[in-house]
Amino acid sequence: MKTILGLGNATMDYLQVIETFPRPNTKSQSKHAELQGGGSAMNALVMLARLGNTCLAYSAVGADPIGEMIVKELNAYEVQTNFIQTISQVPSSLSSILVTASGQRTIIGNYQLEGRLFSGNIDAIPWSTIDLIHLDGHHINAALILGQAAQKKKVLVSLDGGHCTPGIEKLLPYIDILITSAEFPGKLRIQSLSAFKKLAPKAKVIISTEGEKGVKLLMPDATLRSFPAFPCKVTDTTGAGDVFHGAFLHHYLHNGNVEDAILFGQAAACLKLQHLGARKGMPTEQMIRAFLRQKN
Repeated sequence: MKTILGLGNATMDYLQVIETFPRPNTKSQSKHAELQGGGSAMNALVMLARLGNTCLAYSAVGADPIGEMIVKELNAYEVQTNFIQTISQVPSSLSSILVTASGQRTIIGNYQLEGRLFSGNIDAIPWSTIDLIHLDGHHINAALILGQAAQKKKVLVSLDGGHCTPGIEKLLPYIDILITSAEFPGKLRIQSLSAFKKLAPKAKVIISTEGEKGVKLLMPDATLRSFPAFPCKVTDTTGAGDVFHGAFLHHYLHNGNVEDAILFGQAAACLKLQHLGARKGMPTEQMIRAFLRQKN
């Protein structure tokens, strides 16, 4: 198995299932509510750990009960938390997520820790054991230093290009595996995926995930190959992209075949979509392979 270090935002997600989105100045009763850990890179780490890999979380929490919950849950999913920093006098990140019966969602996040992560303990990272660094665009300054260090150490770096955080374009020269959302290129004023060949010259894999429209892969000749999404029952889309990233990276790191890794990631995401929240519905490798056998 592989060892992956993920740097990004670590949150708790407070999920509530409702019939429809409420009107202003009204009170509504949710059908179900629960807390699950969140954060794009952290969710991808949990997926990778579920598939048997060794995973290290590099993030920050506040000195409060929410921060303790974030760390405790990551540990419960066998993600190592030695590199999670506790920042005093700043609240831990918390997302309120409203999910309708049809699977639509609205997220309200409080991320006051953004940018507070410092990189002073990068030298303590066991670089000789690390196979991949996974970034999600949060904590840009620390991510940039980590990306530069990874390049010197000849360690692969992947980027979840789902959030167009300020300064994220500075990370692109250090990225070997780029997985963007459909909106990401446009937010950077980029017309097509092929433009990333210049902006991310190291990237050997450039992918765009487009939800129910599937996945697009930029081929060596600059054409796009499309991978339609599997038909899925959708309970909640929260974390589906993160699950894809984790499952894709797992398969790619172990087998090196991009096309098969995309299908593996799509299957994992489809299975997750049937469950509320990002983490409780994450499938095992056996579940993913059984799903793919049914589709072939």
